[in-house]
Amino acid sequence: MKTNRDLPILFALIWCGLTFAQQAPKIHNSDKIPEIVIDLDDEKGIDPVQIEKYNRLKKGQFFRLKIDNVNTYLYDVSVGNDDIDTTVELPASLLNLLDFGGIKSSLGNLNSVSEVVKKFVAVDYDANLLAFDAGRLQTTEGLETYFSKLKSNAKMVFGAIDTQSTEVDAIFVKAENFQNTMTSVERNVFGTVPSKKDVKATLTSFNELKTVLLKIKENLVQENMQFLKVIATNEAAITKDKNLKASVSEIKTVYETLLKVSNALIAQLSAENYGTFSEVLIGVLNNLDFSYTTLPIQRFGDVNELIISLKPRDKNAKLSGYSTVLRIPDIETSFWGVSTGFYVTANPENNYSVVERVENGQSFYDFLEEDTASVELGLNTMIRYGRRLGEVLDTPTFWHFGFGAGLSIDQKFKPRLMAGTGLAFGNKNKLFIDFGAIHMYFNTLSKAYTIEENTVLPKDFLVNATRINGYLSLGYLISL
Repeated sequence: MKTNRDLPILFALIWCGLTFAQQAPKIHNSDKIPEIVIDLDDEKGIDPVQIEKYNRLKKGQFFRLKIDNVNTYLYDVSVGNDDIDTTVELPASLLNLLDFGGIKSSLGNLNSVSEVVKKFVAVDYDANLLAFDAGRLQTTEGLETYFSKLKSNAKMVFGAIDTQSTEVDAIFVKAENFQNTMTSVERNVFGTVPSKKDVKATLTSFNELKTVLLKIKENLVQENMQFLKVIATNEAAITKDKNLKASVSEIKTVYETLLKVSNALIAQLSAENYGTFSEVLIGVLNNLDFSYTTLPIQRFGDVNELIISLKPRDKNAKLSGYSTVLRIPDIETSFWGVSTGFYVTANPENNYSVVERVENGQSFYDFLEEDTASVELGLNTMIRYGRRLGEVLDTPTFWHFGFGAGLSIDQKFKPRLMAGTGLAFGNKNKLFIDFGAIHMYFNTLSKAYTIEENTVLPKDFLVNATRINGYLSLGYLISL
């Protein structure tokens, strides 16, 4: 009997199967975290190159998921298992910040003095107006020179304020256009999506315009205060001269109008408006790429399921939400399961009949070996673990190991222990072809008897024995 010599083969086969099943893939040591790109405009759904990239991810490896051509200004993107309820509305129109009535009234006043300003003559002078001695009585000639310089300065400031009013309108309209380009799901529907440089320049110009207007107003206030002091000091001389009196009236009207308009424009550039203005532009700036990239995600199990959700930021935007599940990898790389099937192995059983013969008056008993099947057919139930090899004729192919129990199909059912390896085919359900070792109990002739010339009628001549044979098996696994 070869039982003791065959047992190590069985144990070695089981040990190899368990070692293979428990072996964990090595963690990827690359310094660069793989980035898997999903382009929502891709007609194929996901580029095969990207599919291959995330199929190669190892257990424990970090990766990033990047979603391209998604308008993150309109949609809140989340990747994970958390359901995020977003109800924040998008910013309202920036043009609502503008006091059109106040600006229109102020600019109307500015236009009302335009004819007066046109008559003012620009003169070249080196002296600073504020250096004029306002507290000293002046001659008629000195007052005329001073008033001409004020008119020349008012003409210049009039043009500067008119330009600044246009600039104030322009930055709000430009920011509004930037916002409009981001309110469509696709790019460039309402014009070309601005560059980051354009958005930053518009945001910077808000404070630059306010700085210029504040400086203009500061000079106007100082010049106007000095002017009022001059006319108060020289009231008698001005009253007597109709030309000086007319100049004072014109200058006073123009300066009051310029101050009113500068105040109105500065009000549009208030800190409160800047907060709203910058919030909108920063929101545009942060979403110009039309893409979303996750923080590093770690793959833990054999298969990760990532829930990707796109939800409208504004509940009043009349946009549909989207959600999908991405499996990483999108193929089954390994499996566990319990299968059933049929096996075939060499039949160790020998059936004997006892035949009596008489020789020289003495009875002898011989054993006659009956015809038996050369193979044993049985049923098995096996625990299986397999790893993917690839595909054969577009069918997933796995190399698997398994162990379990068998039951011979005979007059008497006999239990078997089995361990083996082989190929498996299929997606959800799998077909197994395997080979291995089977540990068998069977009946054999007792060594207490010989084949021939037994002088005593044999009784209980069959005894139990064990043997390890090879087997072939065909099985099937149904996944529920």
